[in-house]
Amino acid sequence: MPGKRNPERYESTRNSVLDAAVSVFQTKGYENARLDDIAEVLGVTKASVYYYFQKKSDLLIEICAVAVSEALERQATILSQDLPADERLRAAIADQLRGMSANYPVWNIFFRQFGVEHPDDPRWT
Repeated sequence: MPGKRNPERYESTRNSVLDAAVSVFQTKGYENARLDDIAEVLGVTKASVYYYFQKKSDLLIEICAVAVSEALERQATILSQDLPADERLRAAIADQLRGMSANYPVWNIFFRQFGVEHPDDPRWT
């Protein structure tokens, strides 16, 4: 099973693959990106990338799932606070905007892939 010998190294390398995928997806767009491009960024073979992710779509799903999961965790913490509803709402919105800004490449990929893009809008190019 992958990673049994050294789980920390496995996770570290897997995260490096994810980071490289974000970079490639951001630069080339998901549709134009290839696993070869990700391997090239890492300086490894495509087989090395396949060891961690079988398909390009697996990378996209993982990248987006992590971002959404982190956002939901933060939102749950904020919304469970003993504050008036309007203050919780303001805090939740502000947190979401800060999180999206801090992790712009991932959220840009997310929105591009899930249809929040208008082809004539120059902000998306």
